[in-house]
Amino acid sequence: MSNIISDQFKTVADQNRAYYDVIAQSYDGMMGRVDANTQVRKQVADKFISIVPAGSRVLDFGGGTGLDLEWLTAGGYAITFCEPSEKMRQQATMRVGKHPSVTVLDSVHTDFTRWDAQLPFEGRIDGILCDFAVINCIEHIGLLFECFSALLSSGGSIIALMLKHDYQKNSWQRLRQSVKYMVWRRPALVTIRFGESQQMVYLYSQIEIKRAIAPGFNIVSADDTDQFTLFHFKKK
Repeated sequence: MSNIISDQFKTVADQNRAYYDVIAQSYDGMMGRVDANTQVRKQVADKFISIVPAGSRVLDFGGGTGLDLEWLTAGGYAITFCEPSEKMRQQATMRVGKHPSVTVLDSVHTDFTRWDAQLPFEGRIDGILCDFAVINCIEHIGLLFECFSALLSSGGSIIALMLKHDYQKNSWQRLRQSVKYMVWRRPALVTIRFGESQQMVYLYSQIEIKRAIAPGFNIVSADDTDQFTLFHFKKK
């Protein structure tokens, strides 16, 4: 695996982690105020449950405050919970308590860029959940999928909810970012603000996604909602 990480990536990763630390206590309320979020989360859960057998060992990657842990534990999964924001992770830990089927990774082991030196746990898993645009917070998704491939058993699945490439509502922003991609071959980078804090997210086209996952995964399905695409990736 490549361990060459750009300074921009480190800066964006640190900024995003700080952003989620700030919004951690407000996050559940923010999500709950939008009915569409609840509907999309159920869609993700139904998709995951239909593909990854109950009782399987799974990774909840970028699990936030643990909103998916309720249905994951109810499904009998053995869950490794990975969330780099300490404050979000604290909320998830309070939510789940000392549940016997949930293992929460500490801060050091949540950094996937270090997994090429040491994987975060022993053994293989059967499924990975990446809900609510967690992959959009990451610049080097090629490296991320290399890491996922090392964790997954043969034929294992990733269920990922990602922001659509045209997530930006402003047509001028979409045009500018499209030109930027054609010239520099880099994904669109969008700023999301909460008070004085801000988060940076990358908007990936399906062409970029296919290129990033090609060494180890195929796209089985890609189902669009209003703002998101729900992907099923399967390990080759």
